[in-house]
Amino acid sequence: MPKRSSPSSASGPTPSSLPENSIWHVFYQEELREARGASYFARLKDCFTVPRSRRVNYGATTVMLAQQMCGINIISFYSSTIFHNFGYTADQALFASLGYGALQFVFTLPTVFIIDTQGRRKLCLITLPLMCIFLLAAGLSLLKTDGSAAARLGPLVLLVYLFTIMYSFGEEPVAFQYSAEVFPTVQREQAGVLGLTFPRMQTVMTPTGAFGFYAGLILIAWGMILCFVRETKELTLEEIDQVFSVPTSQYIEYELTVWLPWFIKCYVLFRNIPKPPALIERIAFVDKDVGTGNVRDQSGVVQRIADVASAIVNILTACS
Repeated sequence: MPKRSSPSSASGPTPSSLPENSIWHVFYQEELREARGASYFARLKDCFTVPRSRRVNYGATTVMLAQQMCGINIISFYSSTIFHNFGYTADQALFASLGYGALQFVFTLPTVFIIDTQGRRKLCLITLPLMCIFLLAAGLSLLKTDGSAAARLGPLVLLVYLFTIMYSFGEEPVAFQYSAEVFPTVQREQAGVLGLTFPRMQTVMTPTGAFGFYAGLILIAWGMILCFVRETKELTLEEIDQVFSVPTSQYIEYELTVWLPWFIKCYVLFRNIPKPPALIERIAFVDKDVGTGNVRDQSGVVQRIADVASAIVNILTACS
């Protein structure tokens, strides 16, 4: 087969020009071996048929869906309309929307420094519940019809801004970062609808109902991230492969019986308890999806379920 002509040197070194002892040459040869000369559509099919890639699809699709489900598009597209409909002049509504955009830009910058130390998944799981609270409160604030314009619109603008800050810390950067890094390099080339529905939702459900609807979607997104999005902070590509080699059912069991009780005790009840070991350190497994069987450590599952129930009881006791 004839060799492909090399691009000009302005575009940088090509894989064929790399020294054979270069680590990048080794990576390139490994990618060629994995691709096995497959076509684009064959590699696209692998995204759904290969267990590791299928689990990556779960995670990447979940963070992208969560970004749409959280309702940020209704704020981006209709913030000026919302502010204007509830008492601001056209210029005031425009400036309030400008403040929304400025906050979104400014509070995304710190994420550059914390996304690899705190983790993508952790940022989403912490910020999504807060986004739900702020968006629901913003919707309820629209029920206030008496008093001055400042008294009615001040809480709305403040809550929308707080919602935006939480989004900028979590879903905004995580969705794109996570989706870009979890796919195998040989499949990465394969890798706003809700905003169109908002005008109709305002008419049918009222603005308060529409905000509450999106707040409910945020809770659903939180559960999806808990079950399907796997942490990738400070991991190499090889370690990411190991993370996504864990079967989905085994991963969800670990999240619900080990990680979730720890999360509730640590971040809700504010107890100083050690973090449980990562799943790949805790469980010896062999993925039967690749034809080698499946060995699972199920010791202590009943006790971990009891821990979840105990944590829930503690929360209810603390709230009463």
